[in-house]
Amino acid sequence: MAKEEPKEGKVSELEELGYARQVYQNQYALVNNSTQMVLQEMRELGASQRTLENIELLNGKESLISTGAGVYIRAVPNNTRTVLVEVGGNYVVEKAVDDAKAFLSTQVEFKTAILNKLLKNKRELESALIEIEYKMNSSEMQV
Repeated sequence: MAKEEPKEGKVSELEELGYARQVYQNQYALVNNSTQMVLQEMRELGASQRTLENIELLNGKESLISTGAGVYIRAVPNNTRTVLVEVGGNYVVEKAVDDAKAFLSTQVEFKTAILNKLLKNKRELESALIEIEYKMNSSEMQV
């Protein structure tokens, strides 16, 4: 009977490790999804920055303006000195092009900081998962 207790203890330890592994895998998936969302936001910010850098080229030329969901409006901008910028909370503010560029640069810096934190968290979760897998493999060999 004395040999049964250690075996039961190992099974319990394996169950706990399995649960911990599942929790870390779920967190890892969430961090991956968040990382992808931030990267998409950064791509959009980059595209907006490139557009603002060349905004003079749009003056007086027909453009397609997305309204979302694959719907576009044909427009001919005649004033490219100011643009409308969403600043958060569904608020849109008219800004001079240089101010809009500065705002976008600030947003890129902010998103970069978030991305760095997410990547650090991802590495920590990967390390924890590797450690759990190692412990599980060691425990299984002893059961």
